[in-house]
Amino acid sequence: MRQALETRAGPEPTTAEAADKEAVEETGVQDRLQRIADEASDLIAAQDFDGALEAYKQILTARPEDEDALLGAAVACYGLNDLDSAEEYCRQVLQLDPQNPQALGLSGVIAWRADDAARGLELLDQAVAHAPDDAQLHNYRGIVLHSLGR
Repeated sequence: MRQALETRAGPEPTTAEAADKEAVEETGVQDRLQRIADEASDLIAAQDFDGALEAYKQILTARPEDEDALLGAAVACYGLNDLDSAEEYCRQVLQLDPQNPQALGLSGVIAWRADDAARGLELLDQAVAHAPDDAQLHNYRGIVLHSLGR
């Protein structure tokens, strides 16, 4: 009986074959997630923040600690004027990478928009310290400084 079942089902895959199959499946998943990330980035550029947020959420379902997707979701929420959600996504990025200049910078802008310019400047100072060549961070820092009368 066992031999009949093995004959019908074919031989069991070897460990190497099973590992190869898993690697192929993982590559397919990674390719799909990369296509979604590319689409989300295009949607941000087109200012379709709802669509971008949905795309980033798809990525985060598969990879909850994907810093790029978390940051993308933060940007999308910021674009939707959902500052609380944007700040929460930034907080998650900063838990994974406390020195992430983009998350620090966006958190600084959010703090400034929430009428806490001093905190915004503090966060933007940290962001600029970690990415001194990022002109956008310097620009945001300048805006906050100006709002403080400096």
